[in-house]
Amino acid sequence: MSKKTASAPEKWSIENGLSIFDVAALEAQCPWLQSLPRDKQLRLRLVGIEEVDSAGVQWLLALKHRLKLHGNELVLDAEASPELSEALLLMGLTESLGIAVAAEEDA
Repeated sequence: MSKKTASAPEKWSIENGLSIFDVAALEAQCPWLQSLPRDKQLRLRLVGIEEVDSAGVQWLLALKHRLKLHGNELVLDAEASPELSEALLLMGLTESLGIAVAAEEDA
């Protein structure tokens, strides 16, 4: 009996949560990571993130690292949800993950 391997998407959207409660389910959605061909670019859309914590950010960093180890690249949408942008800004990770953060206006 052979198992059908899911193919890697070129674009992937994560909506709602990127927290400790979501990481296992997100990981389960990407079994294709193990068999991804080299020189592949995965675009990840993160505009719909409403909840984020350090576990979710750690998962993003680990995903980027795993892809890079296998000759691939994780490209995050330059625009992210305000919740994710704020978390990455506080952690000093906006530049390393390539997320644009809108400048706050002075009141």
